[in-house]
Amino acid sequence: SVAVSWLISAALSPMLASGLQGSSFHTLVTYMSEVTDSVSSIQLAKTPVSQLTAAQFAQLPDYANLPDIYTNRFIENVTNQSLAGTGAETVSQYLNMTIANVTMGIVCFVIVYLVARALFMIIISTANYTSPFRVLKHYDSIAGGVMGAIRAYMILHVVAMFTPVLLTFVMGTELSKLISGSEVINYFYLNNSLFDFIKGVIP
Repeated sequence: SVAVSWLISAALSPMLASGLQGSSFHTLVTYMSEVTDSVSSIQLAKTPVSQLTAAQFAQLPDYANLPDIYTNRFIENVTNQSLAGTGAETVSQYLNMTIANVTMGIVCFVIVYLVARALFMIIISTANYTSPFRVLKHYDSIAGGVMGAIRAYMILHVVAMFTPVLLTFVMGTELSKLISGSEVINYFYLNNSLFDFIKGVIP
């Protein structure tokens, strides 16, 4: 049910993000995603994406010192000029809109996941109540422990999706240092395949 919930989230979260576009929540996320004041080059920030030189493009990965998911999607959007039809023209506009889009994608993914998991839990609990499986007494506790560990491992990947969001919104604070210094958080954040489902544009 956890794995299927991942797939459902991957399929439906872009639709939810698209539906929330222009809402007060999207406006709030866009406002909170503003990082122009912390970029490394104001001159680069004002440069139109269509006029970037090779040397300027090479500066983009270090331009705002953001978590990998934001940096990767930012580079993809600039390379493909994916936000051309949204009114974004300069590097700073591309960066801020990419951060907002990725954050919306992460939040919507988790929302859909929680709803799907809740429905699966209801269905599974109902099925167990009406037609319980026979208890395999000798191996039941071992199997339960293994499955519980696997489920917890998968759920932590979902929780870790908020790591780049927190690192961006609390950049430069003690909390960001605490998060960055945690080996457990970094493991689930840096090895999180769920970020492959998060795009830098909202369809």
